[in-house]
Amino acid sequence: MDEPGGRSAVDGLVARIERRQRGATVLAVESGGERVATALVSRGHRPIRHTSSQRGAETTGAWSAVQAPATLPAPRDAPHPDPVAWPAAQAAQAAAQRWSDPHPALRSVTALLQLDGAVPPPAILEAIGAELAGHGIRRLDLRIPAADPLGPTLVGSHWMQGRVGADVVASLATAYPWTDAPDPDSRLTAVLAPLPPRVRRAVRRTAAVRPGQVPELIRSTSTEAAAAVRQRYRPRLNDTPVDAAPDGSSPFQASRYRTVRATFSFVPEPLRRAPFVDIGVGDGRVLREALDFGFPWVTGSELDPGLAQRAQDAIGGAGQVTAGDALAAPIPDDAQVVYLNHPFGPDGVDRLAGLLADTLARRPRPLVVLYLNPRPIEPLLAAGLALVHADPRFSVFATTER
Repeated sequence: MDEPGGRSAVDGLVARIERRQRGATVLAVESGGERVATALVSRGHRPIRHTSSQRGAETTGAWSAVQAPATLPAPRDAPHPDPVAWPAAQAAQAAAQRWSDPHPALRSVTALLQLDGAVPPPAILEAIGAELAGHGIRRLDLRIPAADPLGPTLVGSHWMQGRVGADVVASLATAYPWTDAPDPDSRLTAVLAPLPPRVRRAVRRTAAVRPGQVPELIRSTSTEAAAAVRQRYRPRLNDTPVDAAPDGSSPFQASRYRTVRATFSFVPEPLRRAPFVDIGVGDGRVLREALDFGFPWVTGSELDPGLAQRAQDAIGGAGQVTAGDALAAPIPDDAQVVYLNHPFGPDGVDRLAGLLADTLARRPRPLVVLYLNPRPIEPLLAAGLALVHADPRFSVFATTER
């Protein structure tokens, strides 16, 4: 919850911004009015420096406390992803992607001075995340040595971890949805405010690009253009709501080719042999990509009858598309990958979570959900899924260990 004065409280801890400097922010975390931790949060990605000190120790600066072995509380209970649905290789791939992402709504914690060893580090960091979420930040990343005792404590429903080399990258999803304005109070936001949303996003992403990323951007853009020409893709096939659509339904917006392929790359090999389900198939281009990726059978529903027919024509006899409410029928019990591009509002997410819980109750099995442009995620967590990856384009959920 939020407290007056722009402070955010989590588990009785209050985080507040002390000062900002070029590319970094210093935050204090307090409990009952007494400081328990100080953190340095950076725009760039750098490994964290974690220290703990006894209260009253002589210090000469914010980060000069005497280094001491951290006495950390036991890790909190948290669901662990099913290693079949989310093996170490996928976790490492996702962690490497998160660590290299330059999106302006991301920050990394580069120093943490913990003054009270009894306070769980995740609670400290979640309080910091809650404060920064009010300034448009959507994820905090930390990189620490695999042997650091801090690593095993960074667990919870909104935490994700993966190995990158000899280190662990732990990430905290602070808020959904992602936003194109990282800090609503910044000068840049005020300058870009008169521009259309697409232009604002383009300017921010362009400003965040590092020179080393240019070759990959050129490659991915050319791949996108070639695929568009090959399949004669038009970005906006239907941008108006369908008559009698459920409240909260979103008009069809096609997923970008490289985003679809990025989500598929996180599907473990064993799950690629099972049927693929698309919630709101649109014109069927995602189903077509799934077949090209190697899924043996694809299925889904589409509210717009015209788009449903187009999707069925696109996949032929390799799958089945039903015209109607995508959540009217149960999820097939042999499906292990479910895909959606935010086709509905919170009520729809609740219904989807219920269908996922039902199919997993009927047949417990490894399953992943690929969710583009997610809004609320709590219903999916309550359905027995774990958040395993979150970036500006999509999030991935996996079943937990049984």
